[in-house]
Amino acid sequence: MGLTSLIVFGSVTSALSNWGSIELQDAVRDALDDPALDGIDLTVPQVVEWLRRAAYAVVVLTIAGVVFAVFAARGHRSSRVSLTVMCGLAFVGFIGVGGLAGMLPAVLAVVCAMQLWSPESRAWFDAKNGVARAVVAPVPVTPVAGPGAAPADPPQPKSVRIAGLVALIASWLVLMFSAYYALIYVTARDSYVDSLSKGSTKKMLDEYGIAPADFVTWMFIFFVVCGVLALLACTAAALMLRGVPHARTATIVLAAVSVPVSFMFVGVGWPWTAAAVFVLVQLRRKQPHGV
Repeated sequence: MGLTSLIVFGSVTSALSNWGSIELQDAVRDALDDPALDGIDLTVPQVVEWLRRAAYAVVVLTIAGVVFAVFAARGHRSSRVSLTVMCGLAFVGFIGVGGLAGMLPAVLAVVCAMQLWSPESRAWFDAKNGVARAVVAPVPVTPVAGPGAAPADPPQPKSVRIAGLVALIASWLVLMFSAYYALIYVTARDSYVDSLSKGSTKKMLDEYGIAPADFVTWMFIFFVVCGVLALLACTAAALMLRGVPHARTATIVLAAVSVPVSFMFVGVGWPWTAAAVFVLVQLRRKQPHGV
Protein backbone atom coordinates (compact mmCIF):
# COMPACT_ATOMS: atom_id res chain seq x y z
CA MET A 1 0.00 0.00 0.00
CA GLY A 2 2.90 2.34 0.72
CA LEU A 3 4.39 1.65 -2.72
CA THR A 4 1.03 2.28 -4.39
CA SER A 5 0.67 5.55 -2.48
CA LEU A 6 4.12 6.64 -3.67
CA ILE A 7 3.22 5.79 -7.27
CA VAL A 8 -0.07 7.72 -7.12
CA PHE A 9 1.72 10.61 -5.37
CA GLY A 10 4.29 10.80 -8.17
CA SER A 11 1.62 10.68 -10.87
CA VAL A 12 -0.55 13.38 -9.30
CA THR A 13 2.32 15.74 -8.44
CA SER A 14 3.64 15.34 -11.98
CA ALA A 15 0.22 16.32 -13.32
CA LEU A 16 0.02 19.27 -10.92
CA SER A 17 3.36 20.59 -12.16
CA ASN A 18 1.77 21.13 -15.59
CA TRP A 19 -1.60 22.25 -14.26
CA GLY A 20 -3.44 24.79 -16.34
CA SER A 21 -1.54 23.88 -19.49
CA ILE A 22 -3.12 24.22 -22.92
CA GLU A 23 -3.14 20.42 -23.26
CA LEU A 24 -5.16 20.01 -20.07
CA GLN A 25 -7.65 22.70 -21.06
CA ASP A 26 -8.04 21.13 -24.49
CA ALA A 27 -8.64 17.70 -22.92
CA VAL A 28 -11.30 19.15 -20.60
CA ARG A 29 -12.89 21.05 -23.48
CA ASP A 30 -13.03 17.86 -25.57
CA ALA A 31 -14.69 16.05 -22.65
CA LEU A 32 -17.26 18.82 -22.20
CA ASP A 33 -18.09 18.65 -25.90
CA ASP A 34 -19.45 15.14 -25.35
CA PRO A 35 -23.17 15.13 -26.25
CA ALA A 36 -23.90 13.32 -22.99
CA LEU A 37 -22.91 16.51 -21.09
CA ASP A 38 -25.04 18.92 -23.13
CA GLY A 39 -27.48 19.47 -20.29
CA ILE A 40 -24.76 20.35 -17.76
CA ASP A 41 -23.72 23.99 -17.50
CA LEU A 42 -19.98 23.71 -16.89
CA THR A 43 -17.06 25.80 -18.07
CA VAL A 44 -13.47 24.75 -18.60
CA PRO A 45 -12.11 26.92 -15.71
CA GLN A 46 -14.67 25.42 -13.31
CA VAL A 47 -13.77 21.85 -14.19
CA VAL A 48 -10.04 22.57 -14.05
CA GLU A 49 -10.42 24.12 -10.59
CA TRP A 50 -12.45 21.15 -9.29
CA LEU A 51 -9.89 18.73 -10.68
CA ARG A 52 -7.10 20.73 -9.01
CA ARG A 53 -8.82 20.50 -5.62
CA ALA A 54 -9.40 16.78 -6.11
CA ALA A 55 -5.73 16.35 -7.00
CA TYR A 56 -4.64 18.12 -3.82
CA ALA A 57 -6.93 15.86 -1.79
CA VAL A 58 -5.36 12.81 -3.43
CA VAL A 59 -1.88 14.15 -2.60
CA VAL A 60 -2.84 14.46 1.08
CA LEU A 61 -4.28 10.92 1.11
CA THR A 62 -1.21 9.43 -0.56
CA ILE A 63 1.11 11.11 1.94
CA ALA A 64 -1.05 9.71 4.74
CA GLY A 65 -0.88 6.27 3.12
CA VAL A 66 2.92 6.36 3.03
CA VAL A 67 3.12 7.50 6.67
CA PHE A 68 0.68 4.83 7.87
CA ALA A 69 2.55 2.16 5.88
CA VAL A 70 5.88 3.13 7.47
CA PHE A 71 4.47 3.05 11.00
CA ALA A 72 2.53 -0.17 10.33
CA ALA A 73 5.80 -1.76 9.19
CA ARG A 74 7.20 -0.86 12.61
CA GLY A 75 4.31 -2.61 14.38
CA HIS A 76 2.07 0.39 15.16
CA ARG A 77 -1.41 -1.08 15.66
CA SER A 78 -3.39 2.13 15.07
CA SER A 79 -1.51 2.66 11.81
CA ARG A 80 -2.58 -0.82 10.72
CA VAL A 81 -6.21 0.14 11.27
CA SER A 82 -5.73 3.46 9.45
CA LEU A 83 -3.94 1.70 6.60
CA THR A 84 -6.85 -0.73 6.30
CA VAL A 85 -9.23 2.23 5.97
CA MET A 86 -6.92 3.67 3.30
CA CYS A 87 -7.11 0.36 1.44
CA GLY A 88 -10.91 0.61 1.46
CA LEU A 89 -10.81 4.18 0.16
CA ALA A 90 -8.30 3.16 -2.50
CA PHE A 91 -10.53 0.30 -3.62
CA VAL A 92 -13.54 2.59 -4.02
CA GLY A 93 -11.48 5.29 -5.74
CA PHE A 94 -9.76 2.98 -8.21
CA ILE A 95 -13.01 1.24 -9.16
CA GLY A 96 -15.02 4.47 -9.36
CA VAL A 97 -12.47 6.56 -11.27
CA GLY A 98 -10.26 4.03 -13.03
CA GLY A 99 -12.94 1.72 -14.39
CA LEU A 100 -11.39 -1.36 -16.01
CA ALA A 101 -7.88 0.07 -15.71
CA GLY A 102 -8.47 0.54 -11.99
CA MET A 103 -9.25 -3.12 -11.36
CA LEU A 104 -5.63 -4.10 -10.76
CA PRO A 105 -4.79 -1.45 -8.13
CA ALA A 106 -8.19 -2.10 -6.55
CA VAL A 107 -7.34 -5.80 -6.25
CA LEU A 108 -3.94 -4.87 -4.78
CA ALA A 109 -5.70 -2.72 -2.17
CA VAL A 110 -7.91 -5.66 -1.15
CA VAL A 111 -4.89 -8.00 -1.00
CA CYS A 112 -2.99 -5.51 1.17
CA ALA A 113 -5.93 -5.23 3.58
CA MET A 114 -6.20 -9.01 3.80
CA GLN A 115 -2.47 -9.32 4.43
CA LEU A 116 -2.66 -6.79 7.26
CA TRP A 117 -5.15 -8.98 9.12
CA SER A 118 -3.89 -12.43 8.21
CA PRO A 119 -3.00 -14.79 11.08
CA GLU A 120 0.70 -14.28 10.43
CA SER A 121 0.31 -10.48 10.56
CA ARG A 122 -1.79 -10.65 13.73
CA ALA A 123 0.89 -12.76 15.41
CA TRP A 124 3.62 -10.38 14.27
CA PHE A 125 1.79 -7.25 15.50
CA ASP A 126 1.06 -8.95 18.84
CA ALA A 127 4.72 -9.89 19.22
CA LYS A 128 5.87 -6.35 18.36
CA ASN A 129 3.48 -4.91 20.96
CA GLY A 130 4.17 -7.46 23.68
CA VAL A 131 0.73 -9.09 23.54
CA ALA A 132 0.80 -12.69 24.73
CA ARG A 133 -1.00 -15.22 22.56
CA ALA A 134 -2.23 -18.60 23.67
CA VAL A 135 -0.29 -21.27 21.85
CA VAL A 136 -2.16 -24.46 21.13
CA ALA A 137 0.08 -27.32 20.12
CA PRO A 138 -1.19 -28.96 16.95
CA VAL A 139 -2.20 -32.59 17.21
CA PRO A 140 -0.06 -34.58 14.80
CA VAL A 141 -2.10 -36.61 12.38
CA THR A 142 -0.37 -39.39 10.54
CA PRO A 143 -2.17 -40.25 7.32
CA VAL A 144 -2.62 -43.90 6.61
CA ALA A 145 -0.93 -44.71 3.35
CA GLY A 146 -1.23 -47.91 1.46
CA PRO A 147 1.72 -50.00 0.36
CA GLY A 148 3.85 -48.11 -2.17
CA ALA A 149 1.84 -44.88 -1.81
CA ALA A 150 3.70 -41.64 -2.56
CA PRO A 151 4.12 -39.17 0.32
CA ALA A 152 1.63 -36.27 0.43
CA ASP A 153 2.78 -32.97 -1.06
CA PRO A 154 3.50 -30.20 1.47
CA PRO A 155 0.94 -27.37 1.59
CA GLN A 156 1.68 -24.42 -0.68
CA PRO A 157 2.79 -21.27 1.21
CA LYS A 158 0.18 -18.54 1.40
CA SER A 159 2.55 -15.92 -0.04
CA VAL A 160 2.99 -18.05 -3.16
CA ARG A 161 -0.78 -18.40 -3.60
CA ILE A 162 -1.32 -14.65 -3.23
CA ALA A 163 1.53 -13.84 -5.63
CA GLY A 164 0.14 -16.29 -8.16
CA LEU A 165 -3.36 -14.80 -8.00
CA VAL A 166 -2.05 -11.23 -8.35
CA ALA A 167 0.15 -12.28 -11.28
CA LEU A 168 -2.80 -14.00 -12.95
CA ILE A 169 -5.10 -10.98 -12.59
CA ALA A 170 -2.46 -8.46 -13.71
CA SER A 171 -1.41 -10.58 -16.69
CA TRP A 172 -5.02 -11.26 -17.70
CA LEU A 173 -5.79 -7.52 -17.75
CA VAL A 174 -2.72 -6.82 -19.90
CA LEU A 175 -3.72 -9.64 -22.22
CA MET A 176 -7.23 -8.18 -22.59
CA PHE A 177 -5.89 -4.66 -23.25
CA SER A 178 -3.44 -6.04 -25.83
CA ALA A 179 -6.15 -8.04 -27.59
CA TYR A 180 -8.47 -5.02 -27.60
CA TYR A 181 -5.82 -2.75 -29.13
CA ALA A 182 -4.91 -5.39 -31.71
CA LEU A 183 -8.58 -5.67 -32.67
CA ILE A 184 -8.81 -1.88 -33.12
CA TYR A 185 -5.59 -1.86 -35.17
CA VAL A 186 -6.82 -4.60 -37.49
CA THR A 187 -10.43 -3.48 -37.92
CA ALA A 188 -10.41 0.32 -37.50
CA ARG A 189 -6.85 1.55 -37.88
CA ASP A 190 -7.70 4.47 -40.19
CA SER A 191 -10.48 5.72 -37.91
CA TYR A 192 -8.16 5.53 -34.91
CA VAL A 193 -5.45 7.47 -36.73
CA ASP A 194 -8.02 10.13 -37.67
CA SER A 195 -9.12 10.46 -34.02
CA LEU A 196 -5.50 11.08 -33.01
CA SER A 197 -5.03 13.67 -35.73
CA LYS A 198 -6.97 16.35 -33.88
CA GLY A 199 -7.37 17.84 -30.43
CA SER A 200 -4.97 17.66 -27.53
CA THR A 201 -3.51 14.29 -28.55
CA LYS A 202 -2.38 15.72 -31.90
CA LYS A 203 -0.66 18.63 -30.13
CA MET A 204 1.11 16.26 -27.77
CA LEU A 205 2.35 14.09 -30.65
CA ASP A 206 3.48 17.17 -32.57
CA GLU A 207 5.61 18.25 -29.62
CA TYR A 208 7.55 14.99 -29.88
CA GLY A 209 7.60 15.01 -33.68
CA ILE A 210 5.56 11.80 -33.98
CA ALA A 211 3.06 11.24 -36.75
CA PRO A 212 -0.28 9.73 -35.59
CA ALA A 213 0.06 6.81 -38.03
CA ASP A 214 3.55 5.98 -36.73
CA PHE A 215 2.33 6.23 -33.14
CA VAL A 216 -0.50 3.76 -33.80
CA THR A 217 1.93 1.31 -35.41
CA TRP A 218 4.47 1.54 -32.59
CA MET A 219 1.73 1.04 -30.02
CA PHE A 220 0.53 -2.04 -31.90
CA ILE A 221 4.03 -3.54 -31.77
CA PHE A 222 4.35 -2.65 -28.10
CA PHE A 223 1.02 -4.27 -27.21
CA VAL A 224 1.89 -7.39 -29.19
CA VAL A 225 5.06 -7.74 -27.09
CA CYS A 226 3.10 -7.05 -23.90
CA GLY A 227 0.45 -9.58 -24.92
CA VAL A 228 3.06 -12.30 -25.45
CA LEU A 229 4.68 -11.54 -22.09
CA ALA A 230 1.26 -11.50 -20.39
CA LEU A 231 0.36 -14.88 -21.91
CA LEU A 232 3.64 -16.35 -20.67
CA ALA A 233 3.09 -14.80 -17.23
CA CYS A 234 -0.46 -16.21 -17.02
CA THR A 235 0.83 -19.66 -17.93
CA ALA A 236 3.73 -19.49 -15.47
CA ALA A 237 1.50 -18.26 -12.62
CA ALA A 238 -1.11 -20.95 -13.28
CA LEU A 239 1.55 -23.67 -13.34
CA MET A 240 3.10 -22.26 -10.16
CA LEU A 241 -0.24 -22.48 -8.38
CA ARG A 242 -0.44 -26.11 -9.48
CA GLY A 243 2.97 -26.78 -7.96
CA VAL A 244 4.85 -27.39 -11.22
CA PRO A 245 8.64 -27.29 -10.68
CA HIS A 246 10.50 -24.20 -11.98
CA ALA A 247 7.21 -22.33 -12.60
CA ARG A 248 8.01 -20.09 -9.63
CA THR A 249 11.37 -19.16 -11.18
CA ALA A 250 9.66 -18.36 -14.49
CA THR A 251 7.12 -16.16 -12.70
CA ILE A 252 9.90 -14.26 -10.91
CA VAL A 253 11.75 -13.66 -14.20
CA LEU A 254 8.62 -12.45 -16.00
CA ALA A 255 7.68 -10.17 -13.08
CA ALA A 256 11.19 -8.68 -13.13
CA VAL A 257 10.90 -8.05 -16.90
CA SER A 258 7.48 -6.41 -16.50
CA VAL A 259 8.80 -3.81 -14.02
CA PRO A 260 10.72 -1.67 -16.58
CA VAL A 261 8.19 -2.40 -19.35
CA SER A 262 5.22 -1.18 -17.30
CA PHE A 263 7.18 1.73 -15.84
CA MET A 264 7.57 3.14 -19.38
CA PHE A 265 3.86 3.97 -19.33
CA VAL A 266 4.14 6.88 -16.91
CA GLY A 267 1.14 6.93 -14.58
CA VAL A 268 -1.00 4.40 -16.46
CA GLY A 269 1.47 1.53 -16.25
CA TRP A 270 2.61 2.16 -12.69
CA PRO A 271 -0.11 0.01 -11.04
CA TRP A 272 1.33 -2.92 -13.01
CA THR A 273 4.79 -1.91 -11.77
CA ALA A 274 3.48 -2.07 -8.21
CA ALA A 275 1.88 -5.46 -8.91
CA ALA A 276 5.12 -6.85 -10.34
CA VAL A 277 7.12 -5.60 -7.33
CA PHE A 278 4.50 -7.10 -5.01
CA VAL A 279 4.79 -10.48 -6.75
CA LEU A 280 8.59 -10.36 -6.54
CA VAL A 281 8.52 -9.54 -2.83
CA GLN A 282 6.06 -12.34 -2.07
CA LEU A 283 7.96 -14.94 -4.07
CA ARG A 284 11.36 -13.96 -2.69
CA ARG A 285 10.21 -14.47 0.89
CA LYS A 286 11.70 -17.43 2.71
CA GLN A 287 9.32 -20.33 2.35
CA PRO A 288 8.97 -23.20 4.78
CA HIS A 289 8.55 -25.60 1.86
CA GLY A 290 10.04 -25.55 -1.61
CA VAL A 291 7.82 -24.73 -4.53
